Amino acid sequence: MSHHRIALIFGLLILSTMAGIARAQNETEKREQLEEQQMMEGKNPLLSHRVQVAFSGSGSATFTPRNVGGAMGGPTPGPNCTPAVTQVGFNVQCLSDPESKSASTCRGTLSLFGFNETRNVVGEVTGLGDAYTMKLNSADDEIQGCDLSNVAPVSTSLGNVITMYGCGVNIAGCAGELVGSGGDRALTSSGSVILTPSD
Repeated sequence: MSHHRIALIFGLLILSTMAGIARAQNETEKREQLEEQQMMEGKNPLLSHRVQVAFSGSGSATFTPRNVGGAMGGPTPGPNCTPAVTQVGFNVQCLSDPESKSASTCRGTLSLFGFNETRNVVGEVTGLGDAYTMKLNSADDEIQGCDLSNVAPVSTSLGNVITMYGCGVNIAGCAGELVGSGGDRALTSSGSVILTPSD
């Protein structure tokens, strides 16, 4: 494969990732405005009742190293740190209490098969109707701001769409961003979403 063709592929990956990030930022801004409003009211953002939310499954994500092609400031990634499509597994349970944001906790695991790594993750959950978003981080900071969301309505079977609009990783010296490789950043269309009212 010629150097020109490789450069073209890297360029297309960068443009695709930047467009996805812009869409994700717009959705994130809307969600954050709603969260701020409810936080000012002293309530857990967007959730009106105590609920347990569980996401599990696996799917495909696109990994883009930071500063691929040297377009940004800082060092270019090493030769073993290249754009790739990789499988991501997830199994996370959250409990949310609308009266106390600090009681909104998520715990579980995130597996990055392309890196042969599994990390315990913690975070918070927010929701609007039957759509929930988990913001996850690992204790070692190798996974940061990992955003998993389901697409409403929730199916009781394994037919739920789970999206990954962004997930910062820095594992084995390879730093970058994971996003779902399907349409609208879908990670999988066969995920499990279990909602259990806790009131």
